[in-house]
Amino acid sequence: MACPLNAILNADPEPEPPSSSGEAAEILGDQRQEAQSRVGGRQPRRIAVPSTSVYPRPEDNDGGSKSNRVANGQQSPRRLPLTPPPSDDRDNSQQGLPDTSANQSTGFTIFSRLFSHAEILFEVARHLEFEGLLSLYAISRDFHEHVDARMTTTMLGHSLRLAPESSRTFLFKAYRSLCIPDPARRPDPRHAQEVRMVPGFRWLRMVLYRESIVAEIVAALATEGHRLPPRASLTLKRMWLTMDVGTNVKRIGLLHNRAFWTDEDLYVATLFFIKLDMRLMDPVDGDGETALRKLMLGQRSLTPLHRLLRRRGGLSRLDILRMQVRYDYTPSPAHRGLSILGIPASEIGIGHREGWGSGTSRAKLMRPDKLVMQEALRRGLGLEKRYMDMLLWGYIDLQTFEDVPVRPEEMLPEEEAEHEQLARILSAAKPFSGWGRPPDDRDLQEVSASTMGEVLDADAMEAS
Repeated sequence: MACPLNAILNADPEPEPPSSSGEAAEILGDQRQEAQSRVGGRQPRRIAVPSTSVYPRPEDNDGGSKSNRVANGQQSPRRLPLTPPPSDDRDNSQQGLPDTSANQSTGFTIFSRLFSHAEILFEVARHLEFEGLLSLYAISRDFHEHVDARMTTTMLGHSLRLAPESSRTFLFKAYRSLCIPDPARRPDPRHAQEVRMVPGFRWLRMVLYRESIVAEIVAALATEGHRLPPRASLTLKRMWLTMDVGTNVKRIGLLHNRAFWTDEDLYVATLFFIKLDMRLMDPVDGDGETALRKLMLGQRSLTPLHRLLRRRGGLSRLDILRMQVRYDYTPSPAHRGLSILGIPASEIGIGHREGWGSGTSRAKLMRPDKLVMQEALRRGLGLEKRYMDMLLWGYIDLQTFEDVPVRPEEMLPEEEAEHEQLARILSAAKPFSGWGRPPDDRDLQEVSASTMGEVLDADAMEAS
């Protein structure tokens, strides 16, 4: 027998059997009042409910009504879950709702729309950091394919935004080991049968790394009071490129190129050598000799110098001794053929040779400081007359004769944060009051009177 509609809507999933039909009616009335109170006295909205089927029970065959079964203590038959109401076929736009059916059917995402416009996609990718660009290249197949089709454009665009000077100094054509064959299989203009080489992520990482290392070297010197001119960053990068060359002939030829090593670069490089000597020969923090500068500039890169100047996680004394043994050390006859400080015998004293000891040449590889001095003499720049000016540059403002403060861009990241914190503390501090203010004439008179009174009292006590 079909159940009443109100009983179906208001009944609990498994109601406890009431004792009588009157009690059942009373329960249904209370539930109807409670439902009306929840909707604020308004009649609930009527909805269409499909018919529900019930499991057949033996008691249904005797023709008894539901009230009789309830009175006899029998539970009502268990109902199947109601099926959801039929969906409304009306357009969401008519109801004032956004239409999401197209998005659900096509799987719309912001990346899918960006991938359909390569120009916008690469403009967005240019503003990603290196790690974000590499991660997106690794996890997105569509982005991977877009980058492979325009690998040179992507790498150069990213490097020119994050490290413009390094991108123009460390050209990818000079670092073939950091390049990859063009994923688009474009031919080499000089060799039509070969695939051209394009910059890869390794070259981009190298460019960004050298940009940060040079900036921190300049900041480390400026923090210690040895400031450098703004062009020092570009000059150090050109010097780093010169240190990548392993033969004297190519290094000298690079210094002869006036378009690459300009007169201004030679002047700034000489000033850098003087400031570096002043830092390393400091009577308190330095070692008092120039051997450390020769050792650092004789390495294959500026990374050891950066570690030395930063001092945080930098080189220890044992590391410096090992570098010296590997760079230029001649063991005594009793120690030949033996390892020294963990350096194999075949690597002792070969770092100062051409090719850093990897070739057969035994000629000494000229350091950048010697090359710059030799080229300045060849051009007749007369830099030896400017040594005193270089020594005094960057400490005193010649117009105000005051100390030149360190600019924020010349600070290390952690020191810049400490400087900003100190500035906030000083700006938030309130001016002193009371005795903290400058004394005026009245204060001086009070102090003098009290002091004179104490002196007279002391004289009276001594007299008594």
